[in-house]
Amino acid sequence: MSNSWVHRAATALMVLSVPACADKAPLVDVERVVVTVPSGGAPALLFLTVRNTGVLPLFLTRAEVEGAGVASVRTETPHRMPSTAAASNVDASDPMATMSTVDSILIPAGATLRLTPGGYTGVLEGTTRTLVAGEQRAVTLHFSRAQPVTVQARVAAYAELDALLATEGATDSAPPSIDEGRLLYASDGCAACHGLAGIGDGPVARTLNPPPRDFRTASAFKNGADEGSIAQTLATGIPGGGAMPLYAHLTDRERRSLALYVISLRTPTSPDSGTTP
Repeated sequence: MSNSWVHRAATALMVLSVPACADKAPLVDVERVVVTVPSGGAPALLFLTVRNTGVLPLFLTRAEVEGAGVASVRTETPHRMPSTAAASNVDASDPMATMSTVDSILIPAGATLRLTPGGYTGVLEGTTRTLVAGEQRAVTLHFSRAQPVTVQARVAAYAELDALLATEGATDSAPPSIDEGRLLYASDGCAACHGLAGIGDGPVARTLNPPPRDFRTASAFKNGADEGSIAQTLATGIPGGGAMPLYAHLTDRERRSLALYVISLRTPTSPDSGTTP
């Protein structure tokens, strides 16, 4: 056997082995991993940032959270129900009814994928009542063309997401305002259910059971009538006994602005016009 043949065979073996080695090499960076605690009957959610550092495209296929099961990945569709026909297609018992499940997500080479409010969202399907804010949970991400990656996630309340997921240098110092809330109320379909004056007489109200809240009465608020409670309800919706879906596409400031506007619709002379914890 000639030395040249051995050299060529060894070279071919090295070339064939490169893809297998590359598959096992770390090809992703994962950061800002947060799992929210379930609230108001809404499921726990998974948010994170994944950067493909390899030279080939990858697909995120699934995510598993320690002790909380598999997270299905869903796209985010802003909740807008301008017509009775649109409302009839929404399952009011599903807090994630405005979001569509996807089997996998493409991450091109060198690209960054963010699971974040307003984008893709991981929805935990398993038992999540043991999640406690402030603790750490292991999250394992599964990819095509890359080995699984396990990282630690912080468990937090939904209201903490804006700060925990903010990219470096990003700031949003503007305070919530009634004026911003008024614009959001008009643009995001609130009046379709609750009516222009917030009394629960929107054009699709009759299709919902139970009917939309009458914002004039503070005691009608199932999860509390103060700014923080209303903002939390906008974040998680009222599943299991309510037709209110979540508004995951809004930032915490926008939800608080909407809450301020909703509070401004309250009847001042009502005996229960104060806040309800």
